[in-house]
Amino acid sequence: MQVLREFRDKWLINSFKLEIPNYLGKSFVAIYYKVSPPIADYIREHETLRTVTRWALTPVVYGIKYPLSLGLILLIGIFISLRRKKP
Repeated sequence: MQVLREFRDKWLINSFKLEIPNYLGKSFVAIYYKVSPPIADYIREHETLRTVTRWALTPVVYGIKYPLSLGLILLIGIFISLRRKKP
C-alpha cells in the first residue's frame, strides 16, 4: 500500500512536488480519513470482502506504479475493440 500513500502525497496533497497545496485533493483526503475507518473495519471483519477489495485495488495499484504499462494496455484494448466493430 506504499504506492497508494505515495500517490496520495504526490498528487492529492502536493501538486507536482512544488509544495503547492491541491485544495480538491486535500479535501478528498480529509473526507476519506473521516469516512473510511468504519468501512475498513467492516471489510476487515469479512474475509470475502477483504479478498474482493484486494482484487479491486490491484489494478489501481499497478496503474499508479506502472502508468506507461496501463496506458499501453488501454490503447491495445481500444485498438482491438475498434477493429472488431468494422465489418
